[in-house]
Amino acid sequence: MQVFAPNTANGATKYDDPQGTGDYWGRLAVSERHVRLDGSAPSDWLNFHLYNYQKYTTLQRDSGTSSGYIDDFNELSQDIARDMPGETPFPLALTEFNARTGASYDGRSNHADTPEDYASLGASLVALAGARQLYLFKFGMTRNDGNYPVAKNGTHYVDNSLHLRPYGGAASTAEIYRLFIKAADGARPVHATTGAPADVWALATRHPAGSLHVFVANKSISSRTLDFNVGPLGYANGSLVTVEEVSSQIKGAVKTVTKVASGKVPSAVMPAQSVWLVTVTPSTASPTLVVASENSELADGNARTLTGAGKTSLTVGTDGTQNGRRLGVLKFPLASSPATAKRVLLRLRASTASLNTPVQVHVYGVLDNS
Repeated sequence: MQVFAPNTANGATKYDDPQGTGDYWGRLAVSERHVRLDGSAPSDWLNFHLYNYQKYTTLQRDSGTSSGYIDDFNELSQDIARDMPGETPFPLALTEFNARTGASYDGRSNHADTPEDYASLGASLVALAGARQLYLFKFGMTRNDGNYPVAKNGTHYVDNSLHLRPYGGAASTAEIYRLFIKAADGARPVHATTGAPADVWALATRHPAGSLHVFVANKSISSRTLDFNVGPLGYANGSLVTVEEVSSQIKGAVKTVTKVASGKVPSAVMPAQSVWLVTVTPSTASPTLVVASENSELADGNARTLTGAGKTSLTVGTDGTQNGRRLGVLKFPLASSPATAKRVLLRLRASTASLNTPVQVHVYGVLDNS
């Protein structure tokens, strides 16, 4: 069991209490970490194991008041180390973090799909990569203004007017967090990055299977042309490269499939206020195209008795109502064992009544093969 404490807001700025008002209890909790209920203080006893705090900001660096994630994190780490001489300082965990609180969003036109906000979240994830654990707050949200505490800083939409509160699609923040987890899960080795343009934040990690992941956030209101020198890391020319993007036009899908050339990922233009996950796979084998062999539709509500398969197109969607829930099932014959596949990409072609409207599709694996 691990105990997270003492849950101070804003890290370093709420750690100490120089005025003696008793408002801040972070330093007191650390100083009294060995004290038991009976008053004894054995050195092998700890009241908690991770220093827990919560913070919301669109800033990665301070303006002198520990408002940014990096400076706040560093100052708090130094304060804890100062108060734990001769001991291993508590690792830091953020059990709530996001670009803004629900109260901050209330009355604003911004929401979880606003480029300024989700790009800031992407940069903050890079800034917080040194934390032991991160918990993005929160899951359910609505986009309605002025309805706090039904906040807009969640990751998935919910129809708050219905008793069952059915969840709909994922916001851009959810897709950014999903891409970050693909890059950062499992405390992987991190490569130093240099040469990033202004307002571009990057985290490069190595997967145990050998793939390189570069999570990049562009906070600038201008596009940025990027390329990545991966030759010194051992990635041969012809290695597969995929670029997944969260932007005003793409919600986490694969945007580009290319190959390493001249030791680099070919240069590409990253849109303003967007996030990329660039994955370099150490394989120069030619990809194999596998076409779906079977398909079917499933529906709820008044179409729940729908039968039939082998369709040329599938109708999918959800509008938060029982009759609006429809999904498609696809089966693919595997040309080789999944254990030998270095990268598997799913390609779907979609259209809506409004052909200019971006389409967001959620895809899940199904264990049942029947």
